[in-house]
Amino acid sequence: MLVSPRLWFPRLATLRLLSRVSRQVSGRTGSLVSSETCPLLIGQGVSGLAHSTLTAWVVAGLCLGIVACGKSADTTASGDGTGSPTVPDSVAEGPHVLLITLDTCRADRLGCYGNETVQTPHLDALAAESTLFENAFTPIPSTLPSHCSIMTGLYPAAHGVHDNGVYVLAEEADTLAECFQEKGYATGAFVSAFVLDAQFNLDQGFTTYDDEVDLPLSGDDPSKVPQNLPAGQRRWFQQLATAYQRRAPPITKRALTWLREQGDRPWFLWAHYFDPHAPYQAPGKWETKYDPNYQGAMDGTTGAFWKAVRERSLDREKDLRHMRARYDGEVSYMDEWIGELLEGVRREGLWDDTVVIIVADHGEAFGDHGQVWEHNGELYDEVMKVPFLLRRPDGVGAGTRVNGLVRTIDVAPTVLDLLGWDAWAGIQGVSLVPLTESPEAEAPGEILLEAMREKQVHTSDDESYLGLRTDRFKIILNLGKGDVLTRTEVYDMTKDPNETSPLDPSGSRQLEQHRERILKEYRAMKAARGSLATRDLEEVDYEALEQLGYISDQ
Repeated sequence: MLVSPRLWFPRLATLRLLSRVSRQVSGRTGSLVSSETCPLLIGQGVSGLAHSTLTAWVVAGLCLGIVACGKSADTTASGDGTGSPTVPDSVAEGPHVLLITLDTCRADRLGCYGNETVQTPHLDALAAESTLFENAFTPIPSTLPSHCSIMTGLYPAAHGVHDNGVYVLAEEADTLAECFQEKGYATGAFVSAFVLDAQFNLDQGFTTYDDEVDLPLSGDDPSKVPQNLPAGQRRWFQQLATAYQRRAPPITKRALTWLREQGDRPWFLWAHYFDPHAPYQAPGKWETKYDPNYQGAMDGTTGAFWKAVRERSLDREKDLRHMRARYDGEVSYMDEWIGELLEGVRREGLWDDTVVIIVADHGEAFGDHGQVWEHNGELYDEVMKVPFLLRRPDGVGAGTRVNGLVRTIDVAPTVLDLLGWDAWAGIQGVSLVPLTESPEAEAPGEILLEAMREKQVHTSDDESYLGLRTDRFKIILNLGKGDVLTRTEVYDMTKDPNETSPLDPSGSRQLEQHRERILKEYRAMKAARGSLATRDLEEVDYEALEQLGYISDQ
C-alpha cells in the first residue's frame, strides 16, 4: 500500500539527512576520481547539512534500513550475493516516479520557457506544479549516451558510451532502474527510437522494456541503399529507412496499460517521446499549424531541404521558417500525448503519490551556427541546453524557477535523494533537492561537454569537441587527430547568450588553465573507466531488416 505524500515526504528530510550522514561516516565522496585530479567532476554537496550524531544515525539507520543502491553497494540487498538486482519478498513503500524524456527538444520552444507561439499547455501546466530549471544542460547531444548519463548520473567519458549504435552500456554500470528494482518497485520503460533498443543495454533494471518501433526515420527506399557501402553502413541506412521510430500515441497508451497492471505496487515508469526529431511531419493539424499558408518544397524532411540547397532553389527566410514551424508542430503534438499520460495518472488516482521528472536528452540546431536540423556535431546551447522540470507531490518547489546551472547527470541522484536512498559509489551528479526547497541554494554551476568523441556511427573526419559551460562562460575546444587543438572558442554567455561573438582567446593564462583542465579531466575519467568494447555496425541486431528480407541475401 502506498504511503500518502503527507506521510512520505515529511519523512524524506529525515531520510536524506541520514543518507548524507551515512556518506560522511563511510567516507564516500561520490566521485569517480579524486577531487585533486578532477575538481570539475566532484559534486559540491548539499549545503546546510543539519547537525546529527553518529548515535542518532546508527539507531535510525537500523530502524529504517538505509542501504545504498547499486552493484557496488552491500550485495545482501540483492538476495543472491552477486549485487545483481532481484525483487524483494516484501512490497516496496514509497511514491511512484514518472520519468519522461523528450528527444531533440529545445527548451526555447516551450511556453513555460518563454515561447509565446508554440502551444505546450500540458507541459506548461506541469511547470506550474514543478521546479523549473532555467539553465539545464546535457553533457552530450546524442540520444543513447545522453540517456545513459540520465540513468547513471555519469558523464559519457565515465560510463563509456559516446554515440548511438556502436556502444553498449556496460553490465557493471549502476542505473536508476536497477536501484528501483532492488527496492521492490515495478519498473517499466517505453521507448520510441531504435537507438534505445534493448540490445544497447539501457534496459538494465527494467522488468518491462518496450522498444518496438515501426516507422522509418528517412524517406529513402531501403532497397536502393548503395551496394558499394560496407555491409554495416548499408544495414544502418536501411534501418533508418524501415523501422527506426514510433509516434507518441503507443508510448502513452502502452505506458498507461502497464501502469494499471501494477495494482498497489509502487512503480518507476520511463516514457520516451521521439516526435521532435527530424523528419518534422507531425500528424493532423500539427503538421502545418504554425505556417499554414506556406507554399514550397519543404516537407519536413532533411532530404527536401538539402535537395533545395544543392539545386540552389532554397528560399532561406521562407523555407527555414517553415522547417522551424514544422518542428514546433511536433513539439505541440508531443505535448498533447504527454498531457494524456499525465491525465491518465490522475484518472488512476495516483497523482498525489507521483514524482514527475521531465527532461530532454538534447536540443536541435536550426542553422544557428551552421549545423541544421541536426544536433550531434556541436556544443552550442541550441543543442546542449534542455528543458528540465521536477514535480514533487508534496508541493514543495511548485511554480519556482531556478537560475543556477544544473545538469542531466543530476537527475538520478536527485531522484534517489527525494526517496531517501543513498546513491551508488562513483556517481558524478549531485542532488538538486535543496534547489527545490530554496532556489538560491548552491547549484552545480558547471558542466563538462563533449561531441563526436571516440568511435562514431559516421566517421568524424578526425574532428571532435570538448567544452566547459559555466554560469558565465563557455569554452569549446575543437580537436583534430590525436587531440591536437585546432581552435578554441570562448563566449561570455551573460553578454552573448546566442554565442555569436567569440572572445579573443590569445594570451590568457586562465584560459590556458581551463583548456588543460578540460583535457585532463576527460582523460582521467576515461582512464578510470577503462576500455569499453565498441562494435562495428555489422554486429548490430537488425531484426526488422531480417523480417523484411534485406539481410538474408547479403
